[in-house]
Amino acid sequence: MKRRARVVAGALHAVSITALAAGASVLFLMSMAASLNEYGRVSLVDGYWLGPLPWTTLGVGLTLFGATSTVAALAFTAWVSPGWPIRILATAAVLSVAFWWATAPMIGMGGACCFPRPPFDPITVAYSAPTWAASLVVGPAVALAAVDWLWRPAAPIPGPAPDYRTVSGA
Repeated sequence: MKRRARVVAGALHAVSITALAAGASVLFLMSMAASLNEYGRVSLVDGYWLGPLPWTTLGVGLTLFGATSTVAALAFTAWVSPGWPIRILATAAVLSVAFWWATAPMIGMGGACCFPRPPFDPITVAYSAPTWAASLVVGPAVALAAVDWLWRPAAPIPGPAPDYRTVSGA
């Protein structure tokens, strides 16, 4: 059961980290294109605010939901795997992401896409307050993914162990 849960969490982690990377790439490329369209007179940050509408929404949404699902998948993997240091880091990341999702509706930013306006649009909140979303959602997801990637134990090589007794001729 634990093995199957780890496999499912690993697959969810792979999909979510791909969505996170794709969203960040879309935001970076869109900001660079908007900056270059202004003949290089504006910075990448200004290019973020000038970016085209469907790409901005897609990039922010992929980044936000990819980071959230990355933290969820890695926290589950950390709690199923042995070792308490990764569990502490995973718990801190989950608390940070939960704090963002709990307080974001209190800001009162609704979507501007349709009528009647939805009362809570997480993409609008993340777009309007990018440093808040980056520090509370994306930062913990990247940190947890880096720690998981660096300190994951190596998988054993399948098959019989090599017999080194015959190499020396003994």
